[in-house]
Amino acid sequence: MPIHLIAYGSRIPRITLTTVLTTIHERFTARKASLEAEVGFPVSISGLTGPLRIFQRIKGHRHSIDDATTAWYALQKAPTATTCLDLGTGVGTVGLVVLWGLGDCASLVCIEAQEVSYGLLRANVACNHLDPRVETIYGDIRTLHLPTKFPLITGSPLTFRSLAAPCPPIPRKRMRGLSYGDMSGITQKRRSGI
Repeated sequence: MPIHLIAYGSRIPRITLTTVLTTIHERFTARKASLEAEVGFPVSISGLTGPLRIFQRIKGHRHSIDDATTAWYALQKAPTATTCLDLGTGVGTVGLVVLWGLGDCASLVCIEAQEVSYGLLRANVACNHLDPRVETIYGDIRTLHLPTKFPLITGSPLTFRSLAAPCPPIPRKRMRGLSYGDMSGITQKRRSGI
């Protein structure tokens, strides 16, 4: 039995949730082959939240519990925000979940510096019919200057490969001049690359 979405007091035609899902899924399916040709690697179509879908790499970084937790926390802290800025948005997982949670009147600004992720983000926004509500910016957050203030700013935690394994030992040449227990110069030397 289909669920009907009705906009009271408007002239929007009555549609079923099944129609919306089919249309979004069909758009993703139709775009998949050309997107894979553009980016040069296989992508999957994954459910995100509600009717939303995303393209993401089959091999490599994929959306995770970190993204879901970040979006959940943002929605808990600012449930009535009307606009959101998502920094380092990747393929859009955090920002799109937040946008869905804030409702149809909300808007989203996403910034992403990696070209491949930005391409997947653009495809995800378009295939989910969100172009009117989402502004995407290809650029670096360190040089971002927006005239707008945002009541909600999100950013999923970065993942560093180097933290997955123990730090390598400090080479002996860096240890010269230090006595046992004296760590005072190590942090500064590591930062300066000596």
